[in-house]
Amino acid sequence: MEPSEQDLPPLKSLVAFEATIRLGSMTAAAVELGTTQPAISQRIRTLEESLGCVLFERNGKLLRPTYEGQQIYSGLASPVSEIKAAVKRMRRHFNKQKPTLSIAANFGFCYFWLMPKLPALQGQFPQIQFKIRPVNLDDDPMLQDADIAIQFGSLDGDFRFEKLLIPETVFPVCSPDLAEKLGLMEGTKISSIEDLPLLHKDSDDSRWLDWHHWCLHAKITPPEEAPVFCFNNYPLLLTAAQEGQGIALGWAGLIEEQIKAGKLIALGPSVDRPHRGYIVRSNYHETLLVRDVLQWLIAAS
Repeated sequence: MEPSEQDLPPLKSLVAFEATIRLGSMTAAAVELGTTQPAISQRIRTLEESLGCVLFERNGKLLRPTYEGQQIYSGLASPVSEIKAAVKRMRRHFNKQKPTLSIAANFGFCYFWLMPKLPALQGQFPQIQFKIRPVNLDDDPMLQDADIAIQFGSLDGDFRFEKLLIPETVFPVCSPDLAEKLGLMEGTKISSIEDLPLLHKDSDDSRWLDWHHWCLHAKITPPEEAPVFCFNNYPLLLTAAQEGQGIALGWAGLIEEQIKAGKLIALGPSVDRPHRGYIVRSNYHETLLVRDVLQWLIAAS
């Protein structure tokens, strides 16, 4: 007997659930699906109500699938992947008249820099269908396959076109409320972080400054104890900072809007590494459309 529509949970909820487990967070799922974290949370809540079971264990900012959630994901991952592949084939067939252009970048850059600029980018190039590809690892194949890749690091000649988009400048940031509690003001140069609540991105990637290496560059004694909280992606880290849970390291180019909106304040000192930062790369820069979009991105930085 074929299942009726009433027997199936909403498709949006299933897609949100699959993306959340695969990517490790609702924030990352929101970036991939082009929506917001609260919308993803609501879709998963709808799915839990439809199935009558809890799909995730929530411990603060950490999210882990329950046994039921893992079982459902095991049966869902392959069908969702097959559906995506089928949809991709159909779209490729029906959108032949509209050229596509893919942009791959890490989650933090996509979330804080690229996403707010997408309406202006689409308005400037209405004839192009843009494919935004958030990635988490520097060796992700999507970076090599993308028409345009934006990576963090140094110019290394791996692509035929490379240009430093945003030089690296790193400084502490925290919420105004936490700054007041700690007796800090905007622009205050921290001389010691020994007794400060520190938030840290949990990564072994040496390209990024952590608190220990930031202190060495800033000529401050590194902390003896580990940071209070560690997060597996940058949007989660900055959300925690905005909520007053601690002090985070902020990268120039990503957090200006949060500072302008009064959600974060910038402290000091700043660590500048002008030969490193966000680099825009492409192996297809001689293509007219790619060249024009590259010029737009460079001007927008």
